[in-house]
Amino acid sequence: MRLARQAPDVVTFNSAISACAKSGEWTQALDLFSQAQQPGQHGRPDVITYSAMMDACDKASKWRLALYLVQEMYTGSVLPNEVTCASAIGACTKAHNPVVSLELFEKTKLLGVRVNVKTYAAALGACHQNRELWPWALHYLGEMKQTRVAPDIGILNGVMGVCTNIAYWGQEKRSQLTMIEQLMKDVRFLQLKPDVMTYTHAMQAATQAGRWDKSLALLQELKDARLTPDGIVYGSAVTACQEGLCWEGALLLLNEMESASLSATDLHFSMAMSACEKASQWERALALSPRMREAGLKPNVVTYTALISAYTQGSWWTSALDLLTDMRDQREEPNKITYTSVIGACMGKTQWVLALRWKKEMESFGAEPYFTTYVYLVSICAEARQWDWV
Repeated sequence: MRLARQAPDVVTFNSAISACAKSGEWTQALDLFSQAQQPGQHGRPDVITYSAMMDACDKASKWRLALYLVQEMYTGSVLPNEVTCASAIGACTKAHNPVVSLELFEKTKLLGVRVNVKTYAAALGACHQNRELWPWALHYLGEMKQTRVAPDIGILNGVMGVCTNIAYWGQEKRSQLTMIEQLMKDVRFLQLKPDVMTYTHAMQAATQAGRWDKSLALLQELKDARLTPDGIVYGSAVTACQEGLCWEGALLLLNEMESASLSATDLHFSMAMSACEKASQWERALALSPRMREAGLKPNVVTYTALISAYTQGSWWTSALDLLTDMRDQREEPNKITYTSVIGACMGKTQWVLALRWKKEMESFGAEPYFTTYVYLVSICAEARQWDWV
């Protein structure tokens, strides 16, 4: 255009900046934006220009530039819209500034800028990044209902995701499950169709609250809705089986994944092994180890701990101790449960010196012994008639 001595207008600049944003060329987009602001151009940058530039900032996580552009819009003659605000909020969130994101969202509403589902989704993304911001997610959902901005299933999934990410312990986990159950009721009340992500969040909350039966029931509900479970869903289900000592269910789920051509991860195998081991099905736990190797998966701490416990139950003490050596050779850091399982492997052969040695090594690695550890140690030393140690 310039070779033909034609000055680009604002529409041309908008198209060029948008193209740069889509291709991730934010520096070129900024250069074009600066040119569009020069005197003598056919038209000044409008809200579409700013939206395109903001989109470039969002994709490049240039949150400071995004905030500057929003401030420029506030002080100028171009009023921000829901698109520019959503992009600016997204840029701040991607740059790990969730609090700034929410402050910007609140300022947007105070200035009377219209907000929509996309803007609320950007705000929920900020809530998801910081666990302490979870009350805001529930607040925004309530706000959407009051202002008649119809939330879609993505919004409900976002709120559920924030709630399942809360660091709850003990009795409070049941409160977390109650929140998720209420959100599931909202999904049905709003006549939204739950998707795989909806059920994933609900299953995770149920498992964390110790309601493994609820988690498995949700899996069945997902299947009844003719949705296809993915690896994450199966991971939640296998973990639920591990919590509920439902070893048959864990093995069945692994077989289901295989039939559905889904690749099981180390998490799936580890949880299944742990389910078998905790249910005293040590032979079945050990049988999963070759399957895991055939899948090309590397054992992790949970896997090693489950296998060591299984060997202990089968009175294969030497194999249990050899597995600990292999674990350390693979640079996997044993934890207190792993060491306690190894100490348990010393029972029956009165290897009290070895058991005490493992306790000392356990403490040297910063893993504090717990009740079960001392139960094993007292039993081993008593059997060896080492009363002073008892």
